[in-house]
Amino acid sequence: MRYTFITGLYGTGKTTLACLLDKVCPESLCSFDDLYNYADDASMCAVYDRLSDMGGAIMDAIPIIYPHHLPMFNEFRRMRHVQSVIVTYCTYNEWVTNRLPTKLTTYTLDASTRYLDEYTQFYKESFLLDFLDTHMSDMTIYYNTSNGSVRQERPCFDQLIKG
Repeated sequence: MRYTFITGLYGTGKTTLACLLDKVCPESLCSFDDLYNYADDASMCAVYDRLSDMGGAIMDAIPIIYPHHLPMFNEFRRMRHVQSVIVTYCTYNEWVTNRLPTKLTTYTLDASTRYLDEYTQFYKESFLLDFLDTHMSDMTIYYNTSNGSVRQERPCFDQLIKG
């Protein structure tokens, strides 16, 4: 069986895409948020155990929250058949104007500086995307959830900001 991981910033369509793939792929959907206890970082081991038991899955995240999780993922991808990683994204304007208001109950335009920092941190300065570019570029695709386009390389950050 194969593993497909979908990653991206919250509100960019990871779970929506995972649910669509679940309908057409033989692998089962596995929700990261259902398995990982954000208050207990040691629960990451349970995530990998569950994935291993499944023998293949579509997960709406990559089980990497912090840089120290990279070795676990590296070991998992070496031992299992990781077919692909899909990075979901949309422009910053689309994300902050249309996606966040429906995703966050605490959304406020006053926090736009914080949202820009989060967006920049994930799509420009992310250790995760740097890792994917360096070690998994042949199996990583970038999916624009605004228009359905797919690309093999990381989108230009300046273009994402300008929209």
